[in-house]
Amino acid sequence: MIAIVISIFAIVAILCYLEEYLGKYNNLIYIFIGFLLCLIAGFKDVNSVNDANTYKYYFEHYYDPILSKGVEFSFLWFSSILYPVFHSVCSIFILYAFISVPSKLYAIRKISPHLFLPLLIYISNIYILHDLTQIRAAVASGFFLISIYYISKGNIKYAFVLILVAIFFHYSSLSLLPLLFLSNKKMKFKQQFIWGALIPLGYIIYFLHINLLLTIPIPYISNKIAVYQELTEKGIGSYDQINVFSLVYLVNIIIFYYNLYFYDTIYHYCKLTTLIIKIQALSLFFFPAFAIVPVIGLRLSELYGIVNIFAYANIFYTIKQKIIGITITILAALCILIINILYNHLIF
Repeated sequence: MIAIVISIFAIVAILCYLEEYLGKYNNLIYIFIGFLLCLIAGFKDVNSVNDANTYKYYFEHYYDPILSKGVEFSFLWFSSILYPVFHSVCSIFILYAFISVPSKLYAIRKISPHLFLPLLIYISNIYILHDLTQIRAAVASGFFLISIYYISKGNIKYAFVLILVAIFFHYSSLSLLPLLFLSNKKMKFKQQFIWGALIPLGYIIYFLHINLLLTIPIPYISNKIAVYQELTEKGIGSYDQINVFSLVYLVNIIIFYYNLYFYDTIYHYCKLTTLIIKIQALSLFFFPAFAIVPVIGLRLSELYGIVNIFAYANIFYTIKQKIIGITITILAALCILIINILYNHLIF
């Protein structure tokens, strides 16, 4: 399976150089690649991807009342419809894949003036982390990505509805509601400095062992956090400690400050850069700031980190020679792809 993903990655990398010459064929190729990505995610081998066997258990035991305490109603509801008919977990994999992948590709089409560079970044990172692995979060992040476009246009009602749909698929999307109040206006230097200071602030909170989670007043969220924290303290469950100096995280920090440094240049080409930088800053802040309960820090950081699709692709706009800009962006995507393959122990 991963060999097919690598092959598609290589094809998209070539298309990055050819996009301006393909004209009307760009959209057709873009849609066809999206269809292939849906099929790969839908028919994946449960033994080759993390979490797949867990989803298989949820799917086959949708009637278990215990699952309703930790699994979204939407997943159990779809399972109750699909399992009696197909008796195969692939049915729900296919359903989620054909929602999550097209939603992200639609968002890329709406947000970016280019198709294949952000698509390449998506395949190298988000596709593996979400669409192949965390399928509930994958659907939620797809609707979130679309909502960013409407937030930038001031269409808060439509963006709110999209976030509600994201919450329906993954409850962690409740954390996205405050983003409705973010502005996409061009930032002044003082505002850039404030958003850039969030990452050091996250590290300060981490090193001082400040528990921000105690300040969350929402009953359901507070209960979930209490459970996660108790499990973490007892060493129960797969909640490994967050490595705030992991290679991927440090590279993301570098890309963030690179985008911030070339903010004016990037803004000229991509008008949603302001929102992208703000959301990326929050993603990088959550990772260390909420590290006291690793599963919370990871989930929030990964959910908000969906904008890395565009943050990495923005490298292209900062280099005058187009071929060099494309090549550097491709190399960055390749590095992230290799790290994800090794980290997630994906097998050929």
